[in-house]
Amino acid sequence: MEEIAKELIAFDTVSHKENLACSEFLADRLDSLGFSVELFKEEIDGQAKAQILASIGPSVNREGLILSGHMDIVPFEDQPGWTRDPLRYAIEDDKIYGRGTTDMKYFLAQCLEASKNIDKKKLKAPLTMLFTCDEEICCQGAKRLIPLLKERMKSQPLPSQALIGEPTAFDVFHAHKGVGVFSIKAIGKGGHSSRPDLGLNAVSEMARLIQCIEEYNLELSKISNPTNSKLYPDWPYCSINVGPISGGVADNMIPELCSIKVSTRSTTDLTPEMMVAELRSRVDKIGLEAEVSWSELLIAPALLSSEETPLLKSLLNWNSGVSGGAPFATDAGCFMELGIDSYICGPGLLSEAHQPNESMPLENSQKGLEMIEKVIRDLCY
Repeated sequence: MEEIAKELIAFDTVSHKENLACSEFLADRLDSLGFSVELFKEEIDGQAKAQILASIGPSVNREGLILSGHMDIVPFEDQPGWTRDPLRYAIEDDKIYGRGTTDMKYFLAQCLEASKNIDKKKLKAPLTMLFTCDEEICCQGAKRLIPLLKERMKSQPLPSQALIGEPTAFDVFHAHKGVGVFSIKAIGKGGHSSRPDLGLNAVSEMARLIQCIEEYNLELSKISNPTNSKLYPDWPYCSINVGPISGGVADNMIPELCSIKVSTRSTTDLTPEMMVAELRSRVDKIGLEAEVSWSELLIAPALLSSEETPLLKSLLNWNSGVSGGAPFATDAGCFMELGIDSYICGPGLLSEAHQPNESMPLENSQKGLEMIEKVIRDLCY
């Protein structure tokens, strides 16, 4: 397992880069373990990408288990705080270091190790691996894969339960919030700042639009229901966040352009599409003079899986815990389109995800392996 993890960490699979070498490495390993492997290759913005579907064991309707994770990582170049090589696997002070140790390449290594350890002759239902790319870009890899899997499922059904090993320190989540990301641009009229009457300040116009967003956000922070209050006790609300803002060239020039990047956090009962539609309606009513353009909305859907499945029962039996909702999004929301109940549970720590000197507790290596082997036995034997 350590050798596989070293290899995976060494691949620079930042989301905007190619991942074909990493995908082919995993595909070769799965093939050597007896899996039937499919590589879904594509080119995105000039980068060679691939996603993996691999199965072993007899096909029994929709029984069995999917083990899923993403191969991409978040950027590390120019991230302050690194004191070690991000692409070098290292063990020190009872921690495993390297970009992707916690989020979430180490889980992929554990999946392969568990597949090597199990008695494949005892498989009575399929064990399936589903490894994606571009999860860190609003789950766009999984979204591109869904139509292909839908077509494939007409003749080859997939298991209806999936374990996704995102960093949860072995807490179990059967739900999570969704994410929507989009940009808004205000187009005014430039000019000399001494004659504001001859121009239209795009930054000032955007300020009015942002105020509209904040008013809507305040209303959202007062709307919940019993289900969301139980799933997300710390913050059971949908929300909108204004992130980066850019506008203007110099202090003595009337800004002609201003743009903002916005993200939503949503639940299954109020989708990003619904939130953006409501926001656009409100913006139309405030009567901005500037022309306003909206970018494409990128979405990672919210998740709400059944609480009555063999997989969830197996996980909760293993860690003696309870299941709830996660504030972050994963590929699991996309898998709902395929009728898959997904559960989030993995060896990494959310507090370490996306951080400099990313690490995972060494003890979680063996513990995570034991968890995966248990759910394989419970679901596939």
